[in-house]
Amino acid sequence: MNKKIKIMNIKDENGYTNMLVLENEVFDWGIDPKSLKEAKKMIKQRPDMREQVSMSIINHFVDCFSEFCDTKLSLKDILIAIERGDL
Repeated sequence: MNKKIKIMNIKDENGYTNMLVLENEVFDWGIDPKSLKEAKKMIKQRPDMREQVSMSIINHFVDCFSEFCDTKLSLKDILIAIERGDL
């Protein structure tokens, strides 16, 4: 694929946020605040669910970033690309 990828500190309405940028296009991904609140509540009630909830969030991120890149990626692929600076 050989596209430049980096994490940039980008200003938004709430201040500065680290964002993933691929070929100068910002990957604007985040967890819905309501969903995050529900996940935290679930983990507080059932600490044994922490790993399952975390994996669900990670998998959602990977799926969304894969779609953004228009190629199937794994979390390992993404982490290596960020470290190298290209995908």
